[in-house]
Amino acid sequence: LTDRAKYVAAEPEPELNQLLAIALLHASHGVKGFIFYMYDEIFTGPVPELYEKRWADVCEIGRILKSLEPFILSGKPIVELPVENVHGLTRAVMMTDEKDAHRVLVIGLDYDNEAQITLPPDCKSLKSRFGFVQPQSGNRQHFKAGLRSCDLLQ
Repeated sequence: LTDRAKYVAAEPEPELNQLLAIALLHASHGVKGFIFYMYDEIFTGPVPELYEKRWADVCEIGRILKSLEPFILSGKPIVELPVENVHGLTRAVMMTDEKDAHRVLVIGLDYDNEAQITLPPDCKSLKSRFGFVQPQSGNRQHFKAGLRSCDLLQ
């Protein structure tokens, strides 16, 4: 096999949601600044044909983090939410901006993630951005996603 074929066969490129999950995990622990880099050169890398997708993913992650800026930079505490893991390991936190608006970050940390999350009453109207979180009864939300995925309730 060529080096390019070995690279592609070794493991698929991470999807946008998987890359975003890493950034949101750090934000959920209070990180305020982000630097993104690639081991391989983004333009050529081992598979130059992947450049357009890589660049689009990096730009989308930047847009999402920019939309979360008022929450990430807020001086308000990050609140860990109650999570009952069914499979895998899930982290859920609520962030609040200076106007008391909320965002909930849900990050699946394993290969197969399923959990029940309990939201505070004032977060019931938040909606899933990626469709991995579905409302249940009351303040309960059901999260189900694959390899290191995430969702954002906004």
